[in-house]
Amino acid sequence: MSVRRLVIGVAGGSGSGKSTLVERLVNSPVRDSISVLPHDHYYHSQHQMPEDLRASGNWDHPEAIDNHLFAAHLQELKNGVDIERPAYCFKTHSRLPERVKILSRPIILVEGILLLAIPIIRELIDWRVYVDAPSDERILRRILRDTTERGRSLQSVIDQYRGSARPMHEAWIEPSRNSAHLIVPNEHEASFAVSCRIIENALENMLKR
Repeated sequence: MSVRRLVIGVAGGSGSGKSTLVERLVNSPVRDSISVLPHDHYYHSQHQMPEDLRASGNWDHPEAIDNHLFAAHLQELKNGVDIERPAYCFKTHSRLPERVKILSRPIILVEGILLLAIPIIRELIDWRVYVDAPSDERILRRILRDTTERGRSLQSVIDQYRGSARPMHEAWIEPSRNSAHLIVPNEHEASFAVSCRIIENALENMLKR
C-alpha cells in the first residue's frame, strides 16, 4: 500500500531565518505530523572533504555535503520508511559515531542553505520555500550563532564569510531562489510571522483532506 508524504524544503542564506521557520512549524498544531531532516548533519568529516575545499575551509560548497546519502534517506522517508541520519559536530567538523532516528511522517521538513541548488535533492521536494533576509542581517545572525554555539572567534567568522560564505552564496544559494515555489521575506518580524502562519494554515488544511 503506497503512502503519501509531503516534503517541504526550507532553503536560504546562512542566518536568513530557516531554522526559525522550521521551529515555528514543529511547534504548530500539526507538529505530530512533522519530521525534520536537516541537511547540515550530512556534512562530510573534514578529512573526507575535497582537498581544495578542506584547504580553504569552504563549508558552503555543495561538495562539502554528502548529498547522495541525504537524497537516499529523503527518498526512503517519502516511501514511508524510517531512517537513521548522521550527527555532525560543528566544533570539530566531523561526524559523530551516533545516529539519530527520523520517523517517516506525513510532512517531512528538510532544511539547508543548498537544498534548492542540488538537483537530486530539489527534485524530491514538493514545496520549495526560500527564506530571504538582507545580507547585513544574515551576517550578524551568523556571527552570533558561530561565536556562541560553535565556539568560533569573531575573526574566523569574518574571514570565512569573506573567503567562502559570501562567494558561495552568490554562486549557489542566491540563484537557487529562482526554483522556489514560495519566497518568505524575513526583514521584519511581523511580516515573517504572517508568512509562517500562512504556511501553518496550508499544512493544517492539507492534513484535513
